[in-house]
Amino acid sequence: MKPTLPILGIIALSSFISSCDSKNNSVKERDTPKESVSYDSKTSQKITKIISELLSLKQDQIKPDHAIIGDLGADSLDAVELIMWIEEDFNISIADADAEKLVTVGDLIRYVERKTKKSKSA
Repeated sequence: MKPTLPILGIIALSSFISSCDSKNNSVKERDTPKESVSYDSKTSQKITKIISELLSLKQDQIKPDHAIIGDLGADSLDAVELIMWIEEDFNISIADADAEKLVTVGDLIRYVERKTKKSKSA
Protein backbone atom coordinates (compact mmCIF):
# COMPACT_ATOMS: atom_id res chain seq x y z
CA MET A 1 0.00 0.00 0.00
CA LYS A 2 1.39 3.38 -1.00
CA PRO A 3 1.50 6.23 1.52
CA THR A 4 -0.92 9.07 1.08
CA LEU A 5 0.03 12.05 -1.06
CA PRO A 6 0.77 14.43 1.86
CA ILE A 7 3.26 11.98 3.39
CA LEU A 8 5.07 11.58 0.08
CA GLY A 9 5.15 15.37 -0.33
CA ILE A 10 6.71 15.79 3.08
CA ILE A 11 9.29 13.09 2.28
CA ALA A 12 10.22 14.76 -1.01
CA LEU A 13 10.46 18.20 0.59
CA SER A 14 12.55 17.01 3.53
CA SER A 15 14.87 15.19 1.12
CA PHE A 16 15.43 18.36 -0.86
CA ILE A 17 15.95 20.48 2.23
CA SER A 18 18.56 18.06 3.55
CA SER A 19 20.38 18.16 0.21
CA CYS A 20 20.69 21.95 0.23
CA ASP A 21 23.55 24.03 1.52
CA SER A 22 21.86 26.43 3.93
CA LYS A 23 24.49 29.15 3.40
CA ASN A 24 23.85 29.70 -0.29
CA ASN A 25 20.67 27.68 -0.97
CA SER A 26 22.37 25.51 -3.57
CA VAL A 27 22.29 21.75 -3.87
CA LYS A 28 25.30 20.13 -2.20
CA GLU A 29 27.62 17.98 -4.25
CA ARG A 30 27.34 14.35 -3.29
CA ASP A 31 30.36 12.41 -2.10
CA THR A 32 29.55 9.33 -4.16
CA PRO A 33 30.71 9.18 -7.78
CA LYS A 34 27.88 9.15 -10.29
CA GLU A 35 27.52 7.01 -13.35
CA SER A 36 27.41 9.01 -16.52
CA VAL A 37 23.99 9.75 -17.95
CA SER A 38 23.29 8.94 -21.57
CA TYR A 39 21.14 11.95 -22.27
CA ASP A 40 20.29 10.60 -25.72
CA SER A 41 18.85 7.34 -24.41
CA LYS A 42 15.14 6.64 -24.84
CA THR A 43 14.76 6.63 -21.07
CA SER A 44 16.30 10.07 -20.62
CA GLN A 45 14.31 11.51 -23.51
CA LYS A 46 11.07 10.13 -22.07
CA ILE A 47 11.88 11.43 -18.57
CA THR A 48 12.80 14.84 -19.98
CA LYS A 49 9.49 14.93 -21.87
CA ILE A 50 7.55 14.02 -18.72
CA ILE A 51 9.33 16.73 -16.69
CA SER A 52 8.78 19.21 -19.51
CA GLU A 53 5.04 18.52 -19.58
CA LEU A 54 4.66 18.45 -15.81
CA LEU A 55 6.54 21.70 -15.18
CA SER A 56 5.69 23.49 -18.46
CA LEU A 57 9.34 23.78 -19.48
CA LYS A 58 11.06 23.40 -22.84
CA GLN A 59 12.94 20.11 -23.05
CA ASP A 60 16.23 21.87 -23.82
CA GLN A 61 15.97 23.69 -20.47
CA ILE A 62 16.26 20.39 -18.59
CA LYS A 63 19.79 19.12 -17.87
CA PRO A 64 20.95 16.05 -15.89
CA ASP A 65 22.59 18.14 -13.16
CA HIS A 66 19.46 20.22 -12.50
CA ALA A 67 17.78 19.67 -9.14
CA ILE A 68 14.14 18.79 -9.75
CA ILE A 69 13.06 20.84 -6.75
CA GLY A 70 14.98 24.08 -6.98
CA ASP A 71 16.62 24.42 -10.37
CA LEU A 72 13.54 23.39 -12.34
CA GLY A 73 11.03 25.15 -10.11
CA ALA A 74 9.18 22.03 -8.95
CA ASP A 75 7.63 21.94 -5.51
CA SER A 76 7.17 18.87 -3.33
CA LEU A 77 3.79 18.04 -4.85
CA ASP A 78 5.27 18.27 -8.36
CA ALA A 79 7.99 15.85 -7.23
CA VAL A 80 5.39 13.38 -5.96
CA GLU A 81 3.41 13.68 -9.19
CA LEU A 82 6.61 13.16 -11.19
CA ILE A 83 7.43 9.97 -9.27
CA MET A 84 3.89 8.64 -9.80
CA TRP A 85 4.03 9.51 -13.52
CA ILE A 86 7.43 7.79 -13.89
CA GLU A 87 6.14 4.70 -12.07
CA GLU A 88 3.17 4.49 -14.40
CA ASP A 89 5.00 5.20 -17.67
CA PHE A 90 7.92 2.87 -16.97
CA ASN A 91 5.85 0.25 -15.12
CA ILE A 92 8.16 0.32 -12.10
CA SER A 93 7.74 0.92 -8.40
CA ILE A 94 9.89 3.53 -6.67
CA ALA A 95 10.28 3.01 -2.93
CA ASP A 96 9.92 6.08 -0.73
CA ALA A 97 13.49 5.64 0.53
CA ASP A 98 14.72 5.65 -3.08
CA ALA A 99 12.54 8.63 -4.04
CA GLU A 100 14.20 10.67 -1.28
CA LYS A 101 17.57 10.21 -3.01
CA LEU A 102 16.41 11.31 -6.46
CA VAL A 103 17.42 14.96 -6.29
CA THR A 104 18.59 15.69 -9.84
CA VAL A 105 17.27 14.78 -13.27
CA GLY A 106 20.37 12.63 -13.74
CA ASP A 107 19.65 10.76 -10.49
CA LEU A 108 16.17 9.97 -11.80
CA ILE A 109 17.43 8.85 -15.22
CA ARG A 110 20.09 6.56 -13.70
CA TYR A 111 17.59 5.08 -11.26
CA VAL A 112 14.97 4.36 -13.93
CA GLU A 113 17.58 2.86 -16.27
CA ARG A 114 18.75 0.50 -13.49
CA LYS A 115 15.18 -0.45 -12.53
CA THR A 116 14.11 -1.12 -16.11
CA LYS A 117 17.24 -3.22 -16.77
CA LYS A 118 16.43 -5.33 -13.69
CA SER A 119 12.83 -5.83 -14.86
CA LYS A 120 13.95 -6.94 -18.32
CA SER A 121 16.50 -9.40 -16.95
CA ALA A 122 14.07 -10.87 -14.38
